[in-house]
Amino acid sequence: MAIPMLPHEICRRAKMTASVLAAVPAPAAPEKLRLSDLDWICNLGAGGLASVCKARHCRTGAVFAVKISFDQDPLVIEKEAEVLKIAAGATHVIDFYALLREPGYKAALVLEYMDAGSLGSLLRRRRRGGLRIPEAAVAEVAMQCVQGLLQLHYRGIAHLDVKPDNILANSRGEIKFSDFNISRVVGSGEVPITGGSGTKKYFSPERFAPKARAGPIGAMKADVWGLGVTVLELFMGRLSLVPGVKNPSIY
Repeated sequence: MAIPMLPHEICRRAKMTASVLAAVPAPAAPEKLRLSDLDWICNLGAGGLASVCKARHCRTGAVFAVKISFDQDPLVIEKEAEVLKIAAGATHVIDFYALLREPGYKAALVLEYMDAGSLGSLLRRRRRGGLRIPEAAVAEVAMQCVQGLLQLHYRGIAHLDVKPDNILANSRGEIKFSDFNISRVVGSGEVPITGGSGTKKYFSPERFAPKARAGPIGAMKADVWGLGVTVLELFMGRLSLVPGVKNPSIY
């Protein structure tokens, strides 16, 4: 049986010329964005490192997602901003508009607002209603996610936290990766991929080793594993690798 190519191998085979890798300019944000120029509409959610709010620009009416770091150290969110800058133009990565650091505020990222929410929230709604996601929809989502990994890996970015909650959708049917706070820009050396950060139930086995590290190929393979678990969960309506376990994150 032939072994499927990984995204970075597909890139190499295509000599990096596939149209999916082409950079597309992001929509322009209002010049000189400031937090005081934004009206908060509602909270969208919170994770371990930041909260995300929906906000509208007072003058233009443009709507954004604003990610505000819980950490007083601005370097935490600045690292994510650097990754997003490298990913600029990738059609399956959320658009990044600004990193705001103002007196009296914690550091914040101004990002594209995805009005259909995350795949994780979709899964939870379908489960409550006893419904499955149609196979054709799962196939479309999977295709766009593979394209997203192609774009990230082509730019030398390993996401390292691929899961339904970090993949967003909008009403135009576009699927985009988000939440790059533990992502790494990989070069020729090794980067940490340990289980100390990220969501363990989507981890590949090698990431559970203490102080686990990997080179560029290993880090990208970890993304492929996470996407595989994600797609299976979308298709089956539940986490596929540890059936019947109430708290699979401990594994």
